[in-house]
Amino acid sequence: MFAGRNEWLVALTLLSCGAASVGCGGGNTGTDQGPDDQGSQVDANRPDTGSTDAGTTTLLACERDDLFMSGIDLAAKTVRLTNPTGADITIGGTNYQLCQGPGLYSALPAGVVPAGGSLVVAIPSSLTIDTVSGTLALYNPGSFTTRDAMLDYVCWGDGAGTPRLNIAQRVGTDGTVLWDDGGCVQLAGSTDLYLRTGTPGNTASDYRNSPSNVVCMVSSTDAGVDAGVTDMGVDAGPVAILECERTTLIIESVNTQTGEITLYNPTGSTITTTGDYQLCQGPGNYAAVPAHTYAAYSRHTFSAPGGISVDADASLALYSVASFGSRNAMADYMCWGTGGTRPRLLEAQTVGTDGTVLWDAGGCTPAAANATIYRVPGTEGNTAADYTTVAPAPAIDCNPVI
Repeated sequence: MFAGRNEWLVALTLLSCGAASVGCGGGNTGTDQGPDDQGSQVDANRPDTGSTDAGTTTLLACERDDLFMSGIDLAAKTVRLTNPTGADITIGGTNYQLCQGPGLYSALPAGVVPAGGSLVVAIPSSLTIDTVSGTLALYNPGSFTTRDAMLDYVCWGDGAGTPRLNIAQRVGTDGTVLWDDGGCVQLAGSTDLYLRTGTPGNTASDYRNSPSNVVCMVSSTDAGVDAGVTDMGVDAGPVAILECERTTLIIESVNTQTGEITLYNPTGSTITTTGDYQLCQGPGNYAAVPAHTYAAYSRHTFSAPGGISVDADASLALYSVASFGSRNAMADYMCWGTGGTRPRLLEAQTVGTDGTVLWDAGGCTPAAANATIYRVPGTEGNTAADYTTVAPAPAIDCNPVI
C-alpha cells in the first residue's frame, strides 16, 4: 500500500468487461479502430515502431492538466492517481479508463482525487497485473487509438509486448509524448513502480522501486481554494520529500550505547565532507562531521565528535554548511526519548525554500537507554513515527534500478 499525504485506499469490486466487448473502452466511452492499433497483445511478436520526436515539448508530471499515475503496487494491484490541477477530480463510471490493449480495459473505481493530491485505488480485477512484465495506460473518454485521449502510460519488465506503446509515443496536441524509446522500467525483483518527483514520467529512468511521495503544488492560475490575498491556491501544507529525494547527506541512525552516528548519501554523486557539514545540538554546541568521501548511495558510521552527545533523550541537527540558525543550511534533524531541551527545533519546523519542514509539531521517537534509533526507509524523516529502534530490513537504499 502506498503512504503519503492526501491518499486513501479505495477497494472496490468492479464488474469485469463483457467478453463481447472490443477495444479499450466500455459502452460509448471509446472505440478501438482495429488495424490502426499496432500495439496489441496479439501482435506481441511485432514490436511497436513509434519513435520520440526530439523536438517535442517536455512537461513535468505536475505540469499536466489531468490525472496521471504516480505509483503502481503490482503485488497489491493498486495504482496511485495524482491530480496536478487546482480542482478535485471525481472518478468512477466511464469518465476514466485503465487499459492494457484491445479487449483489456476497465473503468476506475469511484472516488475523488483531491486538488494537488493523490488517491490510491484498486486496479479492477478484469485487468491482469503481472509482477514481472506488463503495461498500463490511463485514458479519458475518446478513441483508444487517439493519443490525446491517453493521459498516461507506463511499462515494466519487457512490457509484455508493450500494447499501446505506439500511441504513447505519438506527439499529442500539447506537444508531448507519454513514453520514449528507452525501454521499460526494470524491477529487479521489486513489485513497485514509483514516479520520481520532478520528472516528466515518460521514460524508464523517471521511475524507481523505492517509495516516492509526489505532491503537486497548485499554482495561482489553478482554481484552488482562496483563503485570502496571501493564499494563491490550495495550500496542502509543506512539500513531502522522502529520503531518496534529498540532495544532501542525511542522518540514518544514532547509537546511544556506542555513541556512533551513521550518515547516508542518497544522491547519485560523491559527497566529500571537509568541514562544511556540521553536527549541532544548540548554540555553541557543534562540531564538524569527520572528513570522509561518501560514494553515491553509501553510508559511513563514525563516533560522535567532541562536543556532540548522543546519549538518551537528545536531539541532533545536521547542517550542510556552518550557518547555524538558517533553516536552508539545516540538512536533517531528529530527536529521541524526551528530546531534552530540543534546541534547533523551531528551526527544523520552519518551512525551507524547498517547501519542506525537517520536523513536525509532534514529539520525539520513543527510545530506551542504549537504544539505536534508525530512520525508516521510504519516509520523510520529519516525525517521530519515521524512526524506529528496530533495525530496518532492508536498510535505506536509494540506488535506482534502471
